[in-house]
Amino acid sequence: MDGGKDVRKFHQEMPEKATPTQVTDSLRLDNGLSWGDWGPIEYCEDGSFATAFQVKDIRHCSSGFVTGMRANVLEPQGTLGDDVAVKNVQLACDEGQEVITGVIEEEEKIPDGKWSFWSRCSAGSGVCGIEIRYENAGLGDDAGVTNIAMFCCAFNGTRTN
Repeated sequence: MDGGKDVRKFHQEMPEKATPTQVTDSLRLDNGLSWGDWGPIEYCEDGSFATAFQVKDIRHCSSGFVTGMRANVLEPQGTLGDDVAVKNVQLACDEGQEVITGVIEEEEKIPDGKWSFWSRCSAGSGVCGIEIRYENAGLGDDAGVTNIAMFCCAFNGTRTN
């Protein structure tokens, strides 16, 4: 995931409601950058949880919901380098039973960053919201997405699989 790529989330409907007031955890990157501004927090529709995301192609959990995340983040590249920041994202589905990766074939011209530690929802909850920090395009170098936060909501007995 770099500055030129769009980030979207998708949801799966659940029979009962999970509202933002039922947030159980905040998932944070331990290696996210402090550049740029945080965008608005976007929550799934009431009763919905994240099941997929899109960087280049849509990646879906084969069953269940997103319950954790980590990201590959590049350190600042210096005055003459091209800053990328968040290069790739992996999401855990069903408490780590499956891992989906945002970009399967990474561009070799972009150096490898470091993967953050996994950040996971508490048992009985899944990802229901996202907030992205990004550096706006300007006259100088812009890194695009520099940090990600996700929010978990309780299933409250609504999970059926």
